[in-house]
Amino acid sequence: MAEPIRQKVFKSIKEYLKNKPDGARYSEIIEFLKENFPDVPENTLHGSVWDFRQRIINGKEKADPIRPPESDIPRLESLCMRFGIGLILFDKDDLNNPKFQIRTRAMKSEPDYFYVNLYIQKLSKDDIKKLMG
Repeated sequence: MAEPIRQKVFKSIKEYLKNKPDGARYSEIIEFLKENFPDVPENTLHGSVWDFRQRIINGKEKADPIRPPESDIPRLESLCMRFGIGLILFDKDDLNNPKFQIRTRAMKSEPDYFYVNLYIQKLSKDDIKKLMG
């Protein structure tokens, strides 16, 4: 049985992205697919790219980790610290010695109780009953 067009497109996208370590724009991917699948309607290609993106977001498709350019790491580190997100860098090509670097640690923070109380006051009585159990 022939392989479905969507699966062929997914494989083609994966191969294309392997050669683009810094990523690719949506329009570049579509142009690449139009060249490789001239008989497939353009809307089908758009739908396949969208499905591929959704599969990555939902964890059904594994995206290879990318190493940001060195010039972006301080900015990324700053954003992680600001929002309390951990940042760990590693060498994805050396499986025996990935050289993990913990750049920022995740931070636990309490919510601002002023806003918590403000939004609770905006709830209806039924919603407050549901919230309180």
